[in-house]
Amino acid sequence: MNEVFIIGGGNSVKDVDKSKLENKDLIVINKAIVDFPNPKYFITMDQSVLKKLDKGARYLRNTTATKVFIANFVPSYMEEKNGQIVDTRWNLVYKLNIFDMIIKSKNLEKLGTTFKDFGHGNNSAFCALQLAILLGYEKINLIGVDLVAEGTTHYHGGYGVSLEKFREKLDEYYQTFKTAILEFKSNNENIEIYSRSPISRLNHVLLYKEL
Repeated sequence: MNEVFIIGGGNSVKDVDKSKLENKDLIVINKAIVDFPNPKYFITMDQSVLKKLDKGARYLRNTTATKVFIANFVPSYMEEKNGQIVDTRWNLVYKLNIFDMIIKSKNLEKLGTTFKDFGHGNNSAFCALQLAILLGYEKINLIGVDLVAEGTTHYHGGYGVSLEKFREKLDEYYQTFKTAILEFKSNNENIEIYSRSPISRLNHVLLYKEL
């Protein structure tokens, strides 16, 4: 059975024994690339990720990972002009030359069955789960997809949002995850999804297994 481990930014990552992930397929999200520098895939839907890496584009240039960007085309202000993705509110052109794959998604709430209906859930961890499913992994493990924030928003720094506001976002993310996972599991018994984070709110809908 082909297996993958998804590495998020939740506080539980601080307690992960990295030696247990050696020679495993990894999908790493956002700033976790600093601590897991050579995964199989790097994924984000945050176009400011290079700034959050302290302008450290070197982390992405030097990694052997396939770099995947998910563009959220649900809002009407997101457009594609002359082959570029533009936030028309600020006339902001996304600089995505460093990425190997750019996926345009209009599916907010569900886990799709093809890349054409790629689900993004409005957060990069949801995108990572969707990517793992579409890549054909039969066993998917979620690490650091906690959807709770106690003390700090992430195990790493670089996100200047208050705990209160971030928790409001996490509530939204959790509801989207919960609904999408339960629906997906009811129709796809051949794909196993596990939580590997002891504090994850997803342990209400996924089987938790110690790493």
